[in-house]
Amino acid sequence: RSNMTYRISDLVDIGVLKELSEKFTQITGLTIALFDYPEMNILVQSGWKDICTRFHRVNDASSRMCLLYNRNLIDKLEKPGQLIIEKCGNGMYDCATPVFIQDKMVAAITTGQLFLEEPDLEYFRAQARKFGYNEEEYLKALGEVKIISEKELLLATSLLGQIAAFVSESGFNNLKIKQETIKLEHEIDERITTEAEMRKSEEKYRTI
Repeated sequence: RSNMTYRISDLVDIGVLKELSEKFTQITGLTIALFDYPEMNILVQSGWKDICTRFHRVNDASSRMCLLYNRNLIDKLEKPGQLIIEKCGNGMYDCATPVFIQDKMVAAITTGQLFLEEPDLEYFRAQARKFGYNEEEYLKALGEVKIISEKELLLATSLLGQIAAFVSESGFNNLKIKQETIKLEHEIDERITTEAEMRKSEEKYRTI
């Protein structure tokens, strides 16, 4: 394991990732989010659905379920290239893949807020009552959620894997540059210190 202490935001251009995320959403119609790890801050998000932004993540109780589910899902990621698809606590599906830099997981990219089959309307009506949502508005937001097959999701997330690979490679290259810079700065500091000590010794010798 690396002793790296950098965060992904120190190593990767988040602006470029935002552009990539927006293109991913345009191409696939799927959402995307980048979480740093282990802090779980959302650094990038694209295409998020109203059912999550206006309901699940606004209500305190359902929002806690979202946060807990995200943590549990991402904690299961253990190796580069891994892909996990799971149903969240609010009845929708998400997919996650990790970003590793020098054998250390520093982030996760997720897509989701979708269904792999027709949603159970009675389940979501009950959910609206449970959390106090406006049922009509909630079901309207539900109707806007994408339904795709697991095969299609895996196909789309192969692009997600490419993004993760790009992020990892870019971050690794930036890390090497930072490490070389720190090494060079250390060598320069050592040389300055050595030269200063030599000057002191020379002055002492002259004095003697």
